[in-house]
Amino acid sequence: MSILIKKLKKKNILLLLSNTNEPHFNYVISRFDVLNQFDDYILSYKIGFRKPKIEIFKSAIERIPSKYQNLFFIDDIIDNVRIAKSAGIKGFHFT
Repeated sequence: MSILIKKLKKKNILLLLSNTNEPHFNYVISRFDVLNQFDDYILSYKIGFRKPKIEIFKSAIERIPSKYQNLFFIDDIIDNVRIAKSAGIKGFHFT
């Protein structure tokens, strides 16, 4: 996975959108260097919405500069992908 993220980083802005809490996020960010490849983090505990609520996806859209409006979302939960698509984000269900 880290190889894919590093390749994507070369030509894209990367956001991490996660249902998490502060202690868990602090733990994973300190132990998994690949997370430092992301340009920004949209974290449920900070914005007050969790996937699959559409508001978390709208928050992602708002954080991307307008010249990068070709958004793509990957998730292992099909409902999250479905809601992302309803917000105008291309989505892929990872299995």
